[in-house]
Amino acid sequence: MPATATLDAVLEVEEEGFESEDDRAAFFDEDEFATPVTWETQAGGSVELLGLWNAPVASEPGLATVEVTQALPSLACRTRALPAAAAQGDRLFVEGTWWSAREIRPDATGMAVIDLEKA
Repeated sequence: MPATATLDAVLEVEEEGFESEDDRAAFFDEDEFATPVTWETQAGGSVELLGLWNAPVASEPGLATVEVTQALPSLACRTRALPAAAAQGDRLFVEGTWWSAREIRPDATGMAVIDLEKA
């Protein structure tokens, strides 16, 4: 697997970008868009956080003019919500299923997308 930047390195580079932390927080309201997640690190810690869940989907033939398939699920969250020891191979409990963090992809806007695979 490709190397993933450590959380400390990401936080050093992270800038406010176009949105503030308050702007991003609006998306992480459990009554609106967010899904509760339990993140278990390989180091033994556990963190509860809220994320934007992108479940794996496959389009049905004839229901759309363009068929789109998302084979692997992903989770978007605020970078600062990640456990300090977040790493590839950590376990995440989302929507009743355990997943493994395949890749953690932070960006420079304060967000990260975690690609997941079945644990």
